[in-house]
Amino acid sequence: MPFDVEMTGAGDYSRQIKMAICGQAGAGKTLISSTAPNPIYIFFREQPRIMSIADRFMPHIKVLPEVEDGKLKVPVEDKMHEILDYLRTEEAQELYDTVVIDTGDELQRALKEGKKLRNRGAWHIQDWGWLSDVYYSIVNAFIDLPMNVIVLYHLKNTQEGDDGQIIKELALQGATKDDAPGWFDIVGVLSAFESVDEKGRKSASRGFLTEPTPRYGWVKDHSGKLPNIYQVTDDFVGDFDVLHDMIYGGVEIASEHETLATVTVEITEPTVVEEHPGVPTPEEVEEKKQERSDKVDIKEKIEAAREAKQVENVEEDVPSTGVPLDDVVEIAAEIVAEDEAANVVPETPAETMTMLDDEEGNDGAVPAALPHCEADVDGEPCGAIPMTQQFEDGVPVVGDDGEPVLVVDETLVELGQVRFRKVLCKKHLGEARKAAKK
Repeated sequence: MPFDVEMTGAGDYSRQIKMAICGQAGAGKTLISSTAPNPIYIFFREQPRIMSIADRFMPHIKVLPEVEDGKLKVPVEDKMHEILDYLRTEEAQELYDTVVIDTGDELQRALKEGKKLRNRGAWHIQDWGWLSDVYYSIVNAFIDLPMNVIVLYHLKNTQEGDDGQIIKELALQGATKDDAPGWFDIVGVLSAFESVDEKGRKSASRGFLTEPTPRYGWVKDHSGKLPNIYQVTDDFVGDFDVLHDMIYGGVEIASEHETLATVTVEITEPTVVEEHPGVPTPEEVEEKKQERSDKVDIKEKIEAAREAKQVENVEEDVPSTGVPLDDVVEIAAEIVAEDEAANVVPETPAETMTMLDDEEGNDGAVPAALPHCEADVDGEPCGAIPMTQQFEDGVPVVGDDGEPVLVVDETLVELGQVRFRKVLCKKHLGEARKAAKK
C-alpha cells in the first residue's frame, strides 16, 4: 500500500492556533479570547457570564440539554455534533475564523448531567468511561476544525504530597483533567504575576504563563516562541494578534503540502507451512517397526565390528559380522544421526513424524523428537517417554481400535525440568521427589 512522505506546512495548520486558556473566575479568559479574529462562542448556561464581552457584540450559541416531562429529549453531545457539522460548512468558515468553547469544564458538567437524566438521577461507575470517551471525541473534533480553536478552563486547587503542597489543575473530573492538556499546542494560565524591573521594583501585571512550574506542571508552548509570561494589555485589545505574530510572524509557510516521495511497500506473502500428510496406515507402522528391529540387529553387528577392528591386521571384510567395513561405517553414521535427531526438539513438531514404540507398548504416530526420561538406570538413561491419556472437554479420547489415545504429558515434563533440570517419567519423578524430601 503506497504512502506519501510530506513536509510540514499549511496543510497542517494554515497559521491556526489550537490553545487552552486556563484561570480562575474573573481572570480575563473570555476577554482575551475575544481578541482572536472573528470568534464564535459556545456557552453551556442559560445565562452565561458574558458581561465582560457584552459591548463587543460576539456571536454565540447556547448549548443546553432539552428536557421534556423530566426526560432528556436532546442530549448535549448531539447538539455539539450539530454545531460541528455547521462549522465544517463553507458558509460558517467564511463568517468565523475562531471557535471558543467557554468553558471546557462546563461542557463536561453538561454531558454528565445529561447522562444522569437518562439514568433517572443515578451515576454509575461505568459512566466515567463513557464521559471520558464522549468528552475526548467532542473536544478533539473541534480542535480538528480548520480555524483557530480556544477552549477556556477554570482551575481548582489540589493538595499533593506529605508537605501539603498546593498545585493547580483543570477543573475537570476524572482522568480527563490529566489528559486534556495533551490535546493542545499551547496551554497557558492567565493570572496576575509579579515582575521586578532593573531597579528591583516589584509590580503586578496580568500575564499569560506559558512555561511549566511546580504549581502548573501541565503548562506548555509547543511553538517555543512565546515568552515565559506573555504580557496582556490592560484593555484586552489585540492580544491574540500579537501572540499569533510571535508564533507565525516571519515564518514562510507553503500554501500546500510538499510531497517528498511516494513510497510503495511490497507486501511479502506469508510462508505457508505444508500440513502433515496424516497418520500412517497399520501396514506402514508394522514396516517401520520391522525396519527399526533390523537396525538393532545391525547395531549389534557394528559393535562386534568395532571390537574386531581393534585387532591388528584387520581385514576389509569383518569375519565376525559378515558385513563389509565400509557398510558398517555408513550404517553407524546413520544410526548416530538418528540418535542425535531424537534428542532435538524441532521448531515445528508437525514437520517430522515417525513411528515409535515406547516402553509401555504404545504404538502410533508421534513426534520424532519426544522427551525421554533421563533418569539413571544402571548407568544408562531410562529412555521412557512420559505419556498420559488424551482428553477433550474432559472426555478421554479413544482411537479407532477402541484403545485410549496417549500423548506426551507436558505437565510431567515441565515438573521434571523445573524441579530437577531433566526430563523424568512418572515413576522416576516420584522417586526423585521422595529422595529430595529425605
